[in-house]
Amino acid sequence: MPQNKKKRDEVSGNVQLQGWPGYRTRGYRSGLDPVDTRAETGHMQGVFIRNLITLQARTRNPIYLVLMFVFGVLPFVALVWLLLFDMPGQPNLASLFYLIVVILITGAITVNFVASMLEIFGIVKLTESLENPSSKSHKKRSPKRRKDYK
Repeated sequence: MPQNKKKRDEVSGNVQLQGWPGYRTRGYRSGLDPVDTRAETGHMQGVFIRNLITLQARTRNPIYLVLMFVFGVLPFVALVWLLLFDMPGQPNLASLFYLIVVILITGAITVNFVASMLEIFGIVKLTESLENPSSKSHKKRSPKRRKDYK
């Protein structure tokens, strides 16, 4: 009987880490663990923020585009207008800090909305340049001997 027997997840190729989608519902689990649920939620939020900052949060779904317009473009234009023209008196430092943070977030959503619209109308092709930064593809070489051989 071999000692280096593969586990069930290794056979199926599903290597799962805490926080990744599917980890909390792995074998013999109910998926109701609050620690795993919060870790998965945090991972998904981090992926969304990373995609938002790197201009990869683009979509062709009209519902998502409307939501990006309502929660991104409209507040961004209103806040920039407020900051440039209608700022009453001398604002305190905390409110100015929050205003700038909200402008940065809505600005990132606005840039992704504009990039999505440019891609939909065929003006700019952004997807290929972001997905394939280099034309070279590295081919994985097969090992010279078996991995489980000692």
